Amino acid sequence: MPIPRRPLVERFWEKVARGDPDECWEWMAQARAPGGYGLIGEGGKCGRMLRAHRLAWVIEYGSIPDGLSILHHCDNPPCVNVLHLFLGTQATNQADMASKGRGRGRIGLGEENGRARVTRVQAIEIIQRVQAGEIRAALAREYQIAPQTVSAIVTGPTLVWGLEWDVQKEGFRPLLIFDELHGTVPENVR
Repeated sequence: MPIPRRPLVERFWEKVARGDPDECWEWMAQARAPGGYGLIGEGGKCGRMLRAHRLAWVIEYGSIPDGLSILHHCDNPPCVNVLHLFLGTQATNQADMASKGRGRGRIGLGEENGRARVTRVQAIEIIQRVQAGEIRAALAREYQIAPQTVSAIVTGPTLVWGLEWDVQKEGFRPLLIFDELHGTVPENVR
């Protein structure tokens, strides 16, 4: 005889670190979607996974209207505090991200970019070590980056301190290329 599952709402709240109403209430379970959003199983043998912040909204306010998303005022994906959540369209979400310097409208600068593989200091070390005769492949293994990344750092210009979304070209363009690692600064940056 199968063990009866506990109600979804009960399972949900036991995975939340509640605080004061103005604080983020963090999703504590390990299940996470890309971007850090909490996940919880709907239940049943073939139950789907639900995003925790969306479920928090449904528990508090009911269903989410078609075409709308649940957005965070706090920009903290694991937060499930409904006072930090609001309804919005995908366009609202994109505008919110751009206004806060996040998302496709702008990528973090230098080390603030989540895709950065090395810090500025490490990039300088890599350049100096290659100039001193060290093998690029060995440095790639040491810094756990691709050999092509080492080559890109060494041959520069290497630092793209931010990208912005070019609406007309539907692609990224450099916001500022600053090649201080190689001792050159483009005229438009001085």
